[in-house]
Amino acid sequence: MGQNKKAFEQFALISEDSPLRPESLRFKAEMLRTEGKLDAAVDALEDALTSPSLNDEARAPLYYDLHLTHVAADETAAAVDALQAILDAGLSDFADVAERIAALKS
Repeated sequence: MGQNKKAFEQFALISEDSPLRPESLRFKAEMLRTEGKLDAAVDALEDALTSPSLNDEARAPLYYDLHLTHVAADETAAAVDALQAILDAGLSDFADVAERIAALKS
C-alpha cells in the first residue's frame, strides 16, 4: 500500500492545465479499480475526459478504461455508453468495441 500512497500523492501534484493530467488520472483510475474503489476510478476517468487539450484519439483509451470500470461495477448501460463514445468518434484502435457492446447488450 505504501507505493500506491506515494503514487496518489504524485498524481495530486499534477496541475489542472498540465498535458500530463489526463494520463496521470488514467493511471490513478487503474490503481483505484485494482483496489476496488470503482466510484473513485470512474470519477478520475471522467475528470480526465474533461481536459480541454484532449483530442478523440487521446479520449479513446480513457473511454475504454471507463467501460472496464463500469463493467467491474456491474453498470452495463454506462459501460455501453463509454464504448459507444469510441465508436461515435470513429476510432478503430479498439477492434473489439462493437463486439463488446453486443455482448453487454445480450
